[in-house]
Amino acid sequence: MQYDNPAARLLSILSDGKKVAANDPCKRSWATLLETPEGDGALLVSRIGKLMGLPQEIIERTQELYPNQRQTWHHWSHQVNTAFSTQNLNAQWNTFIQHIDDHTINYLANAAELLEARSTIKQLDAASVKELRDKVNNLLSRVVDSDFDAQLKKYIIHHLRQILVAIDEYKITGALPILDAVESTIGHAYLDESYRNSLQGTEIGKEILTTLAAVANLVTIAVGLPPLAHAVLQLTGHG
Repeated sequence: MQYDNPAARLLSILSDGKKVAANDPCKRSWATLLETPEGDGALLVSRIGKLMGLPQEIIERTQELYPNQRQTWHHWSHQVNTAFSTQNLNAQWNTFIQHIDDHTINYLANAAELLEARSTIKQLDAASVKELRDKVNNLLSRVVDSDFDAQLKKYIIHHLRQILVAIDEYKITGALPILDAVESTIGHAYLDESYRNSLQGTEIGKEILTTLAAVANLVTIAVGLPPLAHAVLQLTGHG
């Protein structure tokens, strides 16, 4: 089974959170940590919600990979869940971070080490993530200005935005959602001949496939599933 290390992701964000001044506004602190534009409350709450799901994911992965492991997650999971449930987004950062003590960080670090030992997925560095985002964002702008059929344009824009969301939330959700979004974007080309022909028969279509191949190549190397990039290249005629 393929999975990113959810404990490492949560640990990284909480460790950065420990460096934030306790009297800073809670909402602004989260916006900085989760790289969310200030003022976009809906997006911020959505990302916090995804972050809140990591403790259960960590526990499930630990139980799956280490069924005889003692339940060492009790302290850190209790503290993290308490922090989320009692924080006040309209108050100070301390309403959250006061619950993340050194024991929580240390125990969570142990969980991250355990999962890392069995993980098959490499972490993408910040430069690689930025490169992915720039490629997809530039492509999105090109598609918006293209003369594609209106319905086709709407479809492609929708899926490119899904890829951007997955890239923007990489530090929370890992690489697999990026992969899923790319697969969803190209998968329809194997089922819809007119869609496939539009991609293969136009310059912007070929650019879409080339960009998706580059994204797929980088992400599947990290995830360890090289066939996806090959599948995209087949559509370009270079497979």
